[in-house]
Amino acid sequence: MRWLLALLLLLLGCDRFDGEGVLVAPPCAEQSVEKLVPAKESSDAWIGGLVWVDLACPAPGATMSLSGPAGAVAGSTFIAHGGRQIRFEPATWLDPEANYLARLDTTDGYREWDFRTSALGAPVSADLAERALALHPAQGSVLDPPGFLEDLQPALQAGLHPVIQFLDVPIEGAVNVRLGGRLDARTTAEQDLADRTWDLQAAWTNPVWAVGPIDVSWELFDFTLVLEDAVFEGAVAADAGSGGGGKLEGHWDTRPADDSLGTGPGTLCERALTTSGTGCTPCRDGVEACLPFSLRNVPADAWGGLLQVVDP
Repeated sequence: MRWLLALLLLLLGCDRFDGEGVLVAPPCAEQSVEKLVPAKESSDAWIGGLVWVDLACPAPGATMSLSGPAGAVAGSTFIAHGGRQIRFEPATWLDPEANYLARLDTTDGYREWDFRTSALGAPVSADLAERALALHPAQGSVLDPPGFLEDLQPALQAGLHPVIQFLDVPIEGAVNVRLGGRLDARTTAEQDLADRTWDLQAAWTNPVWAVGPIDVSWELFDFTLVLEDAVFEGAVAADAGSGGGGKLEGHWDTRPADDSLGTGPGTLCERALTTSGTGCTPCRDGVEACLPFSLRNVPADAWGGLLQVVDP
């Protein structure tokens, strides 16, 4: 009977939400949930991450909400990827080791799922000076630009291995850091002296740090990743033997990657327009070649080395 009711609703031109997805009229004949982040019943969700749903068909009027130990979580809903991705961004970081319930509402019904955050988020108890985080961008979730995850993750694995080195103890909400890189994806890899380092002051609210915006570039496998106004943000694990996690955001100048990931000048901007309905915006020099870049849920391990200063 359930399939017959769904068929009748489609024939009548109505939409129906069945708890697993929305059934809609062509050209998108059947709505379904393709991905939940964090995953349903997961127990290691990132406290600084977004909550989002990937859908098979656009749902431009959808909203999301989140509730936790203290009730409703303040935050905002964003519609991305041409209406096929619905995001909830909490106004503050989530509590560590806490249970949350996410809810997606559309004009046709709702979907709920639960998850639990990881232990990361407790205040740092060990000495922060000379601790370092080895980030793993290839293991993160590329939210923007849409449709590039398959191409970008191998490139990130091959060439992007950032390290955040804490240079001293925090003072009045700030801490001095050095941003550099290691040779390969192994946490034990030595510093890559071919990559420059940046000495910066990061904002600090134990255990959360944030640095930027700065302009950065990394030589990947066969192209240079150039980010304007890049911002790094993350949390440090409470004990010195553990790592943490974070995110990387900025404006991606696609021109150095057009021939590698595309088929020539401007093709990545065209691809983004086809995938999400939004093309490139002007880079700092005025050329429309920049796309928003957002890499979330990036894990980090403790790194045992000390970054040397490398000039550009």
